[in-house]
Amino acid sequence: MAIRRRVVPLALAGVLLGGGAATAVAASSGGGETSTSATSTAVTAAKSDVNTKLKADCLGNGNKKWYTATPRNGDRPSFWPGQNRWAYTTANCADINVNVSAGTDVRVCFKATKKCNKWKYAPAGRWVEAATGVADGSGFYVQFRDVYQSKGWIAY
Repeated sequence: MAIRRRVVPLALAGVLLGGGAATAVAASSGGGETSTSATSTAVTAAKSDVNTKLKADCLGNGNKKWYTATPRNGDRPSFWPGQNRWAYTTANCADINVNVSAGTDVRVCFKATKKCNKWKYAPAGRWVEAATGVADGSGFYVQFRDVYQSKGWIAY
């Protein structure tokens, strides 16, 4: 999950500077060869650690909310937050994440563009990114297909 993407470049810059300094020291100490693979491994590990922490920040600390979607009506899918209502993304998460109680397809529809993204399967009990890289303050609603009324957790 790409959560709070503004923090990642700063953290990676620190890792790159630290890795570059280690490579320069190894080269000047007469070791002969320098390894960029050690630096790239350190960057990958640091990026993974940063993403794990940011994911925990987004999905924890009171950012997730329990939702009960509006029931499906005929061919119309179940949706949240409600008819003629919009939720707005926050700075807490760069994505819209759902954890449904019953597996279903989900998609997010945006107020500004009046368009929805593609359907994506969300298995029960697992966090899924329903939309990624969403700007703070974006109006949206979530649709749920193949269930009468979706319930679960949402973080945005």
